Amino acid sequence: GAGVDLTTVVHWYFNACRECDSMKIVKVRNYIADSGFTQLVLNIWDGPSLSDTIYTDTLDNWLYDNWNEFEISKEIIWDKYKEYWIGFTYFSRPMGTFPAGIDQGPAIPGYGDLFRINGEEEWHRLSDIGEGNNWNIAVLLEARDSLQNAETRIIHSDRTSQESGFIGYNIYLSINGGEYELVDFI
Repeated sequence: GAGVDLTTVVHWYFNACRECDSMKIVKVRNYIADSGFTQLVLNIWDGPSLSDTIYTDTLDNWLYDNWNEFEISKEIIWDKYKEYWIGFTYFSRPMGTFPAGIDQGPAIPGYGDLFRINGEEEWHRLSDIGEGNNWNIAVLLEARDSLQNAETRIIHSDRTSQESGFIGYNIYLSINGGEYELVDFI
């Protein structure tokens, strides 16, 4: 068969990352777990319904069973008052292959586990089909003020607590190229 197009998305709601306000999105990371798809496209949307595509890039040179980092070639400034959706479409994915990497969970329904098949309108959640995981998609941001030279990395956390079920996002900060330090968990 021709395969299936799979789009995976992570979602940051309005005001989800106040510390990121006015920072520039510089890179997006994605764990690609399996091969077989014919094309990979990165999309970034803002707004409440994925109607406003603000960035699209057809990607080359990715590695399977590995984290991949993709530079953003357009200036996109994080606005804490907007919602952001960041995702990848794997085109012509053969049945039985699972190219999109996932964490250990538990799922953050509606934030880290959204997907759709063949460009359909409706978004689904991994948690709705019995999967308790989130997509391994990370966004790297840096301060726009070159004098500050700080960088913040947002990643999906695989840190879980069996007692509370608490999960969210880790916020890391690196000053002047130094080691990343955890500054917040949202």
